[in-house]
Amino acid sequence: RPKSQQKMDSAIWSQLLIPASASKERKKLMLMEKYNTYRARINHPDLEKRQEAERMLELIARANKAL
Repeated sequence: RPKSQQKMDSAIWSQLLIPASASKERKKLMLMEKYNTYRARINHPDLEKRQEAERMLELIARANKAL
């Protein structure tokens, strides 16, 4: 992988509070847990919480692609 891609992948993991050094299986499990958390917030009455959920779900999708 190009260095710029590795740097971006590392940033994704740090934003999700998932260790970049975690195994692929561990990352998948942690991503699923975070997905379930933020998916539940997507219809929250508080606009800020909804927007955070949308942003985090996009980040989780990018992390899944990086696996």
